[in-house]
Amino acid sequence: GSAGHGLALEAGSDFNTVDQSTVVTTFASNAAFLFNSVANNRLTNSYVQNLAGTAVWMLNQSSSNAIGQTAVHSRAAGVAAVLLSGAALNTITDSHIENLQGHAARMTDSDFNTVSRSTFISAAPAVGHYAFYILRGSSNTVMDSYIQGSSAAYISAATGTVIGGSVLVATKTAGSALILTGGSL
Repeated sequence: GSAGHGLALEAGSDFNTVDQSTVVTTFASNAAFLFNSVANNRLTNSYVQNLAGTAVWMLNQSSSNAIGQTAVHSRAAGVAAVLLSGAALNTITDSHIENLQGHAARMTDSDFNTVSRSTFISAAPAVGHYAFYILRGSSNTVMDSYIQGSSAAYISAATGTVIGGSVLVATKTAGSALILTGGSL
């Protein structure tokens, strides 16, 4: 069920638009905004916050959803402010995503997603928290964006990842602007 989420779009909830809204939850195990097995939804001109966990979560083949001109904030260690898990063909544009203690964005087993003109900041004090983290994905694209973290971007076991026209900033001396590992091309 969707108890504890700020707003949940569950299977069959397609072609919806959430605009000029504030969505907040404080539950560590729930997302403020959940996309679960849904398609063609829009989250625009909004503010989404979960200081205890993931703020936006797309999972279970959620596809063709869009986040635009939206601020997303978390301060939870070990999680991402925006998490795509088994999600494809989604877009994030003109948005600001920040996690003060963990990853700003993470894509796991997610393909053909596109990010453009957005800012991703992980202010986590320890190495090992990334502003942008892709694990086992194919053909994801990040364009014209600003990515900053102890290590800015970590790409593992992913193929066809494109990062172009973007600024990647590592904030720790032991960090890297870009880490490619696990056979990533």
